[in-house]
Amino acid sequence: MHDYESIYQPHYEGETYRFGVAYLIDPMTDLTVTHRLSIPSLEEQRRRVAALAIEHRCIVVAEFVESDVVGTIRDRDGFWELTEMIRATHPAVLIHPGEDYLNLDSGQREHLIREAARHGAGVMSAFGS
Repeated sequence: MHDYESIYQPHYEGETYRFGVAYLIDPMTDLTVTHRLSIPSLEEQRRRVAALAIEHRCIVVAEFVESDVVGTIRDRDGFWELTEMIRATHPAVLIHPGEDYLNLDSGQREHLIREAARHGAGVMSAFGS
């Protein structure tokens, strides 16, 4: 059993063995051409991820920031780093900013969920989409 510590403040203060990882989107990524979305700042994404983690009584022990959300999920560096962490540590949850921001088609979305589930992680959106 690893003795993980939360990377976010505030964080869940109770006794827990549940931990999660965050998959964030760099707000400098340009989705305005395809989705006309304004990506929340990293600080806002972290704030929402931390609040959701507290709500679900877990701590966030790592984050992966995706800087390029164009193309397939398999082409993204952040996704591969995230996948390696999930395979190695089996977190309880993967929290992301929202499917709209991840810019995934339905097949890519299913791949992300399947990859997380294969290693015991549920997938949650901090922004509700």
